[in-house]
Amino acid sequence: GLRDNEALWFLILMGTATVRAKVLLRMPFSIMRAREESKRYAKWSLLRSALATIVAVVLVVGFHQGAAGVIGAQFLAEFTMCLFLTGTTFRMLRSGFRWVDIQQQLKFGLPLVPAGVATFLLDLSDRWFIRHYYSVDDVGVYSLAYRFGEILLLIITAFQLSWGPFAYSHRRDPEAPQLFAHLTSYLLAIYLFLWLGLATYAPDFIKIMAPEGYWGAAPLIPILAFGLIFDGIMPMVNLGPAFTKRTILRTYTVITAAVINVILNYLLIPVYGPAGAAWATLIAFVIQTTLALVVSLRLYHVPYQYGRVAIAAAAAMLLFAVSHLIPAEDLTIRLAAKAGLIISYPLALLWGGFFAAEDLVQGVAIVTKKYPATANVIRKIGPIFRLPPPPES
Repeated sequence: GLRDNEALWFLILMGTATVRAKVLLRMPFSIMRAREESKRYAKWSLLRSALATIVAVVLVVGFHQGAAGVIGAQFLAEFTMCLFLTGTTFRMLRSGFRWVDIQQQLKFGLPLVPAGVATFLLDLSDRWFIRHYYSVDDVGVYSLAYRFGEILLLIITAFQLSWGPFAYSHRRDPEAPQLFAHLTSYLLAIYLFLWLGLATYAPDFIKIMAPEGYWGAAPLIPILAFGLIFDGIMPMVNLGPAFTKRTILRTYTVITAAVINVILNYLLIPVYGPAGAAWATLIAFVIQTTLALVVSLRLYHVPYQYGRVAIAAAAAMLLFAVSHLIPAEDLTIRLAAKAGLIISYPLALLWGGFFAAEDLVQGVAIVTKKYPATANVIRKIGPIFRLPPPPES
């Protein structure tokens, strides 16, 4: 039983310690954001994610630790960061508290506490179902796929953290809604570009780095990573509750997504295994983002450019589908062909009319001014990729 399973209790204790470390680390990282220490924040964030990823791969792939390896890697990464960063925070606490500020923060933040619990459920309930219906080894395969999918978060998190201060500083500008919509389109295109690279190379990465028993993680990575894109754009589509300080609405959307995720896990995992968990995660993130968008638009209207978003998504999906047609015999040729396919994504966006006309005019002017020799090339390929002519010298 559970009471007699010492190994499982050890994993539970390690997971609990990891959560406590994450909570402690929120303060030093929040201080870096408040002080606008972007380089320092980026350095420690990258170290944190890289350490967790590298240790997880070593423990899961090299030492065959399965779920224990993933949990141990998270614990080691968070504990190491605590050793380096929490000392500064504790020294700052000596200056005391301002209760007026704390009251305002509690009013804003307390409604988000249930959202945090729901997020925890959304992130981890799938592992419990996989463990219940299958085995710890299957949890390890799924967790490895999730960890690879989270590679996108190295970039997405940086944009998420910078979005808040940027949005608040521009929210009273007359053209702010158009600006937010414009930037959201480009951020999504960047996320999809990164997703295309990760999803296309996922089978090769897994087969190179992992034994055959973990190759089942490869087809899960594109699904999970795509779900993380929807989770990654939440700050961009959740402006209404943020600006009006109605954070309880954020809680409602997350709880709804978490409940749907648990239901889908219950229905899909017994039949489809880890693949069912991946699809349940993707669907839950899509529902969460859609609900947040609908609610936010009622409070603060942003004219999001759905047509451009559809072009960016369709181009990424099409190129990903084409990547499956690349012959699999020679590894070098396959990797090179996939690289060419990924690089063609910006060209597909050009051909599809994703870029705004004024952005293209400005971009062509900058490129031809810095590299005059490109003017003739742009004149020749311009009609194909809908590029404006370069300005006359």
